[in-house]
This record gives sequence, C-alpha cells and structure tokens, in this order.
Amino acid sequence: MRQTLEEENKVVKEEGEDLYSENALEMSSMSANERRAYKKELRNKRLEAMEGKEKRRYIIQYYKWYFIGAIAAVLLCYVLGRTIYTATLPTELMVAVTNDGTNAVCEQYIPDAFREYYQLGKKNTIQIFDNLTIEDADDVTIQESTLTDYEKIIVYISSDRLDAIIGNEDTLNYYKSTGDIAMVDQCMDEDLYGEIKDHIVQVTDDTKYMNDGEPYAAAIDISDTEFAKKCQFSYDTVYLMIPNNRYVNNEATMRLIRMIFGIEDTE
Repeated sequence: MRQTLEEENKVVKEEGEDLYSENALEMSSMSANERRAYKKELRNKRLEAMEGKEKRRYIIQYYKWYFIGAIAAVLLCYVLGRTIYTATLPTELMVAVTNDGTNAVCEQYIPDAFREYYQLGKKNTIQIFDNLTIEDADDVTIQESTLTDYEKIIVYISSDRLDAIIGNEDTLNYYKSTGDIAMVDQCMDEDLYGEIKDHIVQVTDDTKYMNDGEPYAAAIDISDTEFAKKCQFSYDTVYLMIPNNRYVNNEATMRLIRMIFGIEDTE
C-alpha cells in the first residue's frame, strides 16, 4: 500500500533524503511526460520534508544553473546591445599612428582634443589605430616580418575607414611610392593649402609610379605643432599623410588638419 505524504515526510526526517532519490528502474518504463511528473513530485516531496535553512540551500543548489544561465543571458544581451549601439553611432574620425608602439597618451588625446575643438558629444566614433610598424620599403626583412601591419592599413583604406596616417620618416619613405597616399595639394582648397604650405613635404618617387617621378606633396610636417607635443610621439619628426581614398569625402581629414594648426573651420 502506498504511503501517505505525511508518512513519507516522517520517514525522510528519520532516514534522510535518500527516500526521495530517483528510481532508475521505475523511470525506465515511464514516458517522457511521466518522468517529468515523477521528478517534479519527488522534488516537491523533498522540499516539504526539509526545514527552512535546509530548504533554501536545496533550492539554491537545485536552481543555481538556472540563476547562472539567467545572469549570463542578461550579460550577453547587454554586451550585444552595446556592440550594436556603438556600431550605429556616426563615425567622426579614424587615424592610424605608425612606428610608435602602443601610445596610450595619443589614443586618449586625439579623440578628446577633436571633440573639444569641434564641440562634439560622446555619440560618435573616433578611433586611433596604433601599434602599427611601417618601415622603409628597402628593408625587405622587416617588411616581411610585419606584413600584417601593412595589410591592416590597406584594409582600413580600402574599406573607406581611414582618414589620416601619422608616422615618422620611415613611414613616409615607404608610402611615397606605393600609391596608398594622396597628393596633399589635390585634397584641399587653395585657402587651406596656403595656410599650411610651409609645412608641406615634397618627395620624389624613384620608381616613377607617383607623379611620373616628379616631386609631389606627399605629407604635412606637423613636428612643431602643439598637437604633436601633446601626443608624445617617440620620434621628433612627425608627418601626416592622407590616404588615397580621401581625395573627396575628406571632411574629417580636413577638420583634423585644421585642428592641428588651429585654423578656423569655415564649413
């Protein structure tokens, strides 16, 4: 004869919780729905047989993976939502800084200075890509060992993400003959060019790929600017180069140049 619930509870207190352990033999003949009902009944009986503190401990132990799963789901939703939200923000400026390792000062200063100069809020994206090594093209060994950095910048340019490249003489010597940087004078109006013409760096491409081997405006020397000092670059001579995808749609690039030289934005 089947015991009543009260009798079972009495036995549990005397003999322990093993009374309500699952019977594998009995469960083997049950359907899936019957097994679920059977397990639920046993769980309820265990709970009824327990005292307050013991019952709380059992509930926490039994449902801990549900709690953990719920917390993980909330965190995942937060991270995913944050990522999607950030991706939808307008992009204001993207700059690659080369041959300077990881420059935390530069990473912080450029976005802060750009936002302050143009009175921008936080709802925009300003990214600084650093820790990129670009050496003289003649140094084949170095070029091959750091090929991924060359490729990264090519990807940034080809995906229309990059607004400016900042680097030292090695960077300029590499890019002056690759076709990856624009001719500075062809990217801006005469008024702005006139303001910075004393800082224009003319180079010659010995391969004659760029400008048929004739001198052309390849970079802007920003070494003596307050901007360069605040960025704390590891080299004294600092050049700004314009990616070859910024002959047009280059508002962010021009705004960066105006900020660096303290030139009022006329737009």
